[in-house]
Amino acid sequence: MNDPVLIVGAGPVGLLTALILDKFQVPSIIIEKRRSLPGIPRAIHLDGEVMGILRMVGLGSYIDAKTYYSEGLYLINKKSNNTFLEAKLKYTNRFDGSSYFFDQNELEAELIQKVNSSDYISFRYGNELTELINNEANIKSQEGEYIQKFSYLIGTDGANSMVARLLDIKYTKYPFAKSNYKVDFVTEDKINYLNRIEKFCSTNDSYVRMGFKNRVRVEFTCQNTEELPSREKIEQVAEVKIKRVLHADIYNFEAKIVTEWIRNNIILAGDSAHTMPPYIGEGLCSGIRDANNLAWKVALSYHNKENLNLLETYPRERIPNVKKYIGLTLLTGFLFTTRLKYLLKPLELLNTPLKITQKALNSGETNIIDRSFNLPVLVSKPSKFASEIEKLYGKFTLITSEELSDELLGYLIKKVEPMEVVIFRENENISREILNKLGIKKVRSLIIRPDLYVLFKGNLIDFASSNKYFKLPVY
Repeated sequence: MNDPVLIVGAGPVGLLTALILDKFQVPSIIIEKRRSLPGIPRAIHLDGEVMGILRMVGLGSYIDAKTYYSEGLYLINKKSNNTFLEAKLKYTNRFDGSSYFFDQNELEAELIQKVNSSDYISFRYGNELTELINNEANIKSQEGEYIQKFSYLIGTDGANSMVARLLDIKYTKYPFAKSNYKVDFVTEDKINYLNRIEKFCSTNDSYVRMGFKNRVRVEFTCQNTEELPSREKIEQVAEVKIKRVLHADIYNFEAKIVTEWIRNNIILAGDSAHTMPPYIGEGLCSGIRDANNLAWKVALSYHNKENLNLLETYPRERIPNVKKYIGLTLLTGFLFTTRLKYLLKPLELLNTPLKITQKALNSGETNIIDRSFNLPVLVSKPSKFASEIEKLYGKFTLITSEELSDELLGYLIKKVEPMEVVIFRENENISREILNKLGIKKVRSLIIRPDLYVLFKGNLIDFASSNKYFKLPVY
């Protein structure tokens, strides 16, 4: 029997990775150096694509009960109080991608509940990674030190990753480092900017405010950390009275991406692999995309040694996507914090906000993903279609109008064991609905990966002869 997968760090990315591995009956151990999770407000934004991923993992009830639709991002000239830019998410196939507010503590509580009910996951608080030697991790706990063998190690232990430090892995840093003073609080007053993010832009003293439920977050760009805004200033900016402060602190952020995502059987994901400022709220979303992209590949490699080179597609697909989000984040940060008088005046003269539709950012380039199609975002909202698609998560799905030989089907099934292969004819209802949602009028064959991204579209004979990772014999 293989050694378990060791996951270092119990944030949402680590917990979600373990739960996806659980779907494939891959045993994992999560270690977390803290004795409990922090319980303070942190990430509060999810996009439609990530909502779809969470729904597919079985968190639909949580999403429907505890996430809140966001109207989008508004950039406002602090001096004139005029909105000069509105930004919203849009995806392909005429679908409104949307944004949502959520409470990270509530999400983690839901994930931990599912982790604790699994027979394949062991969760250990107060366990700290101290050394890595080959396929063994030296771990320090309250009871003493012990050695844990692993088949794969996935580092999801944050921006100051111990895994990256032990391996002496470097980061590419982008020239943008800022400090914010963030205050989260509860109010009893009416919030006029409920379910939206407003950024008041200025060379000096720019700030952000956002509200959902009875919660408000205000963030100030710090020029001088010695002089923080008073309670009166916070209430003036928020336009509501503070009933109870949930958390207030200065935090520093930077944009960086790891130079080496995988070394042998050790893999980095989430903030361990990349960080970005919070200007568009995509830091955690990018980490969740990492988990969704990585976990099924680890599972297939764990069970089926023929697929070991499949893991090299993980960084190749994720790096371009992460870099694009970092670039978009830095552009928004520039608009938010730098000298804007030459930009704002022409925009204000238009007398109407400039509306930007942010399209979904494509994944990177490999020959096991078709970047034109994005199925997870189509199931972010509850529907009969979403319920049907959830049944396909974790499986390979083949929609085809071709005649398939028993030899080809048998080889395909063997190649992806123990994952299930589900086959639909093109004229079946579920096939027509999937193709319609993806905007595909006619297709010979369509293969959907376990993470619900399209692997291939075209003639199977072309896939059989050209695909590097799932190369099939041509019959």
